[in-house]
Amino acid sequence: MEYEIAGKQSPVRIPADTPPVFVVRVPDRTGDPYALLQFFRMKVSGDKRVMRVGTVSAWDGSVTMGYDEESLVSFEVGLFGSTSLSLSPSNPLEPGEYCVGLATAEHGFCFGIDAPDRG
Repeated sequence: MEYEIAGKQSPVRIPADTPPVFVVRVPDRTGDPYALLQFFRMKVSGDKRVMRVGTVSAWDGSVTMGYDEESLVSFEVGLFGSTSLSLSPSNPLEPGEYCVGLATAEHGFCFGIDAPDRG
């Protein structure tokens, strides 16, 4: 089971030498923000970006939900205003495609990290 997003890359591009910080409006800031937010790296497959969110057993058809551990991005969270959280990666991001969003939503914000210009 996978989420699929059309296109090889997001039109939103961030240089690798610019640490991104995102502000996410949340319905409630009283719970654990790490359970509320998700940050992961997408894999490019053909002309789309994909993220595995579960597996289906060929043996008995059972479904196991969960992200691939290597796709999850470690992040830091802070308060921002009265209804939002700031989110930033714990470590510099490698060039590639990423998505940030609420764990309870079926959509997120996609962006790409570009390699530094060595020119």
